[in-house]
Amino acid sequence: MQIDVLFLRSLALVTLIGGGIVLYIAVSGPSSFPDRSVLSSVTGTAEWVRRDRYGMEFGLKGDGRTFFYASKGGELNSVVATLRTREMNPVTVLVPNEPQRPPAGEPFYQVYEVESKLGPVRTHDDIRNSWSSDYRTAYVVALLMFIMAAALEYVVRRCVPPACTAR
Repeated sequence: MQIDVLFLRSLALVTLIGGGIVLYIAVSGPSSFPDRSVLSSVTGTAEWVRRDRYGMEFGLKGDGRTFFYASKGGELNSVVATLRTREMNPVTVLVPNEPQRPPAGEPFYQVYEVESKLGPVRTHDDIRNSWSSDYRTAYVVALLMFIMAAALEYVVRRCVPPACTAR
């Protein structure tokens, strides 16, 4: 069996860069979570709800904005049930004053708290804690990527010709 040194070194470099990106996201993520004091309260009755892989979008009657609740905020099923249940409406959500503008798709307002007329569904602190848990997982992923890059480099350095080939 021959080992392609250039391929393994390239794979190690890509893994190292990927680990650096994941680590950057893990470090900068919690600091980007907004304080409650800079968020605006919006109240209304849910007009439509669309779930997807990363959370759900919804609209409030009489408000043309699209709101997005990320699944990493936790208790997604409870939030969906609240929005779809008439007895729980109107709802109040906390959102930033400016929408997020993704590279592809329509602008949306990220939701950082959900409260029904019966009380809190997901508080700002609940969502902050859920997001922090998500970022802690990213540290583990970054560490595993760095270990994988080191292991690939180790294999390359331990390879003895003629088992090794370089293109």
